[in-house]
Amino acid sequence: MASISATDGKRKVAVLMPAWNAERYIGDAIGSLLAQRDAAKLDIIVVDDGSTDATQAVLADLARASPEVRLIATTHVGVPRARNIALDAIAPDTDFVAFLDADDLSAPGRFARALPALSGGNIDVHWAMTQSFVDGAEIGGENSSPPERGSQLGAVLCTTAALRAVGHFNAALSLAEDVDFLLRLLETSPRLELSSDVAVLYRLHASNTTRDTASKRRYLTKAYLAAAHRRRHGAPAIPAGLFQPGER
Repeated sequence: MASISATDGKRKVAVLMPAWNAERYIGDAIGSLLAQRDAAKLDIIVVDDGSTDATQAVLADLARASPEVRLIATTHVGVPRARNIALDAIAPDTDFVAFLDADDLSAPGRFARALPALSGGNIDVHWAMTQSFVDGAEIGGENSSPPERGSQLGAVLCTTAALRAVGHFNAALSLAEDVDFLLRLLETSPRLELSSDVAVLYRLHASNTTRDTASKRRYLTKAYLAAAHRRRHGAPAIPAGLFQPGER
């Protein structure tokens, strides 16, 4: 069972966030996490991946104002390596790990709703839902999608031990490194809880890397082929229909 902080009874949650030229959105992303600090002892590990805009300055201001924000600056190494830098920076006393990209939002109250399930020691991974919204539009309005389950890292909250069992992100995948990681996480046969709760609000905007559909399809194919190869050599099968929209 996860440990409890001796000072306030809160679980310690590391939130891993790569950031590259995210000055426009990163303040909102971190704000959506800090708004939930009453539910958890947060350690927001942000890796600035060699941004050329004001991202690092924004982060430095946020870190000065909020001790929960931990900034790590690096040269531009790409998202998978930036994620790995954050992984390696997780503190030894961390109970649980979450993810959030710098242009997305953590749904209000997400930790307060999810942590009780994990804190009982009976599950390793809490997998919730994702809701997309168009940048600049009202969240939950007509430009928002219905909640769905998908391969969105931000929807996953897991024990530190479950995360360590997976290893690092595949740095050879410029895209779909998150899908590859989640597939390998599932192959460890964690005790899994699928929740209908919305955990992450995925922002749709012109700079989303997933808008490069040809590259996305190519790297997704690589990730799925690698998973199929592992299954042929004895890896457990992925639960059927896990990524289907709306499935619980």
